[in-house]
Amino acid sequence: MTSSMKTTVTCPKCRERSEAEVWTSVNNVENPDEAQWLIDGFLFQHECPACGHVATLNHDCLFHDAEAKAFVLYVADRKKVADALKALEDRAPRDYLVRSVHTRDELREKAAILRDGLDDRAVEVVKLAAFNKFAEAGELPAQARALYGALAEDGGIIVEFVTDEGAIETTVPRDLYDRVAKSFTDAQPSVVDRVWATKILAEWD
Repeated sequence: MTSSMKTTVTCPKCRERSEAEVWTSVNNVENPDEAQWLIDGFLFQHECPACGHVATLNHDCLFHDAEAKAFVLYVADRKKVADALKALEDRAPRDYLVRSVHTRDELREKAAILRDGLDDRAVEVVKLAAFNKFAEAGELPAQARALYGALAEDGGIIVEFVTDEGAIETTVPRDLYDRVAKSFTDAQPSVVDRVWATKILAEWD
């Protein structure tokens, strides 16, 4: 199910008030355009009709990939995450994947990973391994973020490292991703992020 609502927002630049459409749930089959807006990073943006300033809104959003049978939940208020996640897990079909993310960028990233038919557990692990390699070589600051970019033409995993100075890319070989993906059991944690991947790599050392 895809749902949206109208809300009034105040432009942080010119202080004019305008009506914005807030997408609280996006289904990639029912509304493929909105699903692509999410992946492209536009779903949470609102352009002020008075001055043209583009602001990023912060609100709850549930992404539903009906083809992959997966729900990805973003809750803006962290105090409400646990209750919202439990409610989602209780009503989700038993054969559905359920994930909770901490940021809008992570929601966008998970949607792209699902679109490309990848296992987000393996993606998180190879992202962190690539990040560690660059960081240990002094090529990345510790605060850099590693994000899934896309599939390369040869099937490799494109990883983007985002820093204050910009972004750089690297490609993880597909055979490495495949080996990591095959190592996982059917166990599915509700949160798969950098912290989770750090624990996995520590267990494998």
